[in-house]
Amino acid sequence: MANYFNGGFVGIFYEPSLSSGTTGPRTTTFNTSNPAFQLLDGTSLINYNLVAGGGGGGDNSGGGGGGGGISNGSSFPVSLGSAIAVIVGGGGPGGRDGTQGGNSYIGASTQAVGGGGGATGASNGFPGGSGGGGISGGSGTPGQGNPGGGGQWGGPYAGGGGGGAGSGGSNNSGDNGGPGGSGSGIPLNPGTFSGGGGGGGNSSGGSGGPGGGGAGRLSLPAVAGGPGTPNTGGGGGANGQSVVGGNGGPGFVVMEEQAGSYSILSNTSGIWSLRAQYSYKQSGDWV
Repeated sequence: MANYFNGGFVGIFYEPSLSSGTTGPRTTTFNTSNPAFQLLDGTSLINYNLVAGGGGGGDNSGGGGGGGGISNGSSFPVSLGSAIAVIVGGGGPGGRDGTQGGNSYIGASTQAVGGGGGATGASNGFPGGSGGGGISGGSGTPGQGNPGGGGQWGGPYAGGGGGGAGSGGSNNSGDNGGPGGSGSGIPLNPGTFSGGGGGGGNSSGGSGGPGGGGAGRLSLPAVAGGPGTPNTGGGGGANGQSVVGGNGGPGFVVMEEQAGSYSILSNTSGIWSLRAQYSYKQSGDWV
């Protein structure tokens, strides 16, 4: 700290310091939400994969839950070195009618839509990232998933499989529930995700779709539908009798911070000597 008496300014002056450097790339996987994730100082662009929560399965020879929607983005702009909200969608609870899974998103990015719930035996599946199964399958979100499969109620008794991110859910075959649709891969993390849940049936339940889909169940013994695998966005399997369907699996988020650079000026007291002004003007850092 020093007192300077030049150029008409008198006061305490702290010498400013300028730090600069490069950061990234850095990849982070989120299995739970983080409302204020701190980006690296040099981060201004991100790539991301969003996997939403899977939908819950239905009961009573109902439909399987739809897989969570998948949304991929690249070179998405963010405020340099800021804190950003990362939200991971939860799996939808299974029930008489399954519940839609939660959406996943980063800040103001496009949201990955939660998988649609599977319906109870005599009802239609619900829309979502991928649609839930039912007598008629629910619709999927364009670019994120596929529709659920259809079923029958009134001899035979069986529900359609939930849609997956890679393919639609299958229809029933007689008293056998339809298999769930296949999931899909994502660029930043190896594997298959967001498979649909299997439909329930009097004779057999449909298999869960690859990518975390839960298995459907037959009528007897009456047990709950298989759950979607956690952090895959898989849909829950349906039940063949009056027992709740399986819960959908929670989703996840992968974020890659692109390489970047930063310059941070600190110790700016508001009182500048002419010597400091001249030095920063010469270096091009005085604005």
